[in-house]
Amino acid sequence: MSTFAITIDGVLRKQLDQTINQDGLFLYEALSYVGRVALLGSDRPDVDDRFCRINGLNRHFEIIPEAIESASTAAGRRIQQVRSMRQEGLQFVVEPDPEIALEMFRNGMTVLPYLHPRYTQPSFRPDYSSRAQPWETLISEVDYQIDMKAKQIELPTEEDE
Repeated sequence: MSTFAITIDGVLRKQLDQTINQDGLFLYEALSYVGRVALLGSDRPDVDDRFCRINGLNRHFEIIPEAIESASTAAGRRIQQVRSMRQEGLQFVVEPDPEIALEMFRNGMTVLPYLHPRYTQPSFRPDYSSRAQPWETLISEVDYQIDMKAKQIELPTEEDE
């Protein structure tokens, strides 16, 4: 059976007002219908558990808390959350943060970036600074990975033989 991981903050829970995100809920319901769903929580498991109970989110098999001490960066902590699931047939991770998605991709994980319109424009993000380039970086990394894969499967030329 396929396993999927969904980040609670930014996908299921609106970060600014702590309410359910209906679009994220649709994704949760759909994925739980076709496989097993694990939730990637915050460093406050009691708050995550309460949020799920209040909103009737009961189709996941576990909430994996974020361990602040596991890594110095948010991306490193997310990778640690997912690491054990990779051996259980993890299909992909639904991640709202482009920088974290990029690091997961660089670490060989399949990532489904989740973009809510509130966060599409950099000025709407809570962590906005005047210069945003995470998507440019992600696109560059995807292009780089495609180039590397293409180089691996290039056929030998007559000169090589």
